[in-house]
Amino acid sequence: MGEIDNWAATAQRMAERQLLRPGDDWALSPTYDMLPMLYAPVGGELVARDFAQRALQPSTATLSEWAQAQALAHRFWQAVAQDARVSAPFRAIAQENAGQIGL
Repeated sequence: MGEIDNWAATAQRMAERQLLRPGDDWALSPTYDMLPMLYAPVGGELVARDFAQRALQPSTATLSEWAQAQALAHRFWQAVAQDARVSAPFRAIAQENAGQIGL
């Protein structure tokens, strides 16, 4: 909605403009933003990234959803770590990321 900041702020602006209202039938697809963009290739090349480098902290806008988001993120990384379709090196990264989520 005109700014590049975060989804919570965007949702707030949409609600203020009555583009999102309680009871609307709009819903995010379960696959929305599932790709961990931290690991996206840059210029066609894989770049080493450190998930733990940036501490995971809720914002005022996300605090009420933090526990559920944390549990879902942990479940996501555990699933990636156990999926045979994922390369062994990235499964190791996923297992480490699950540990960083903490629960």
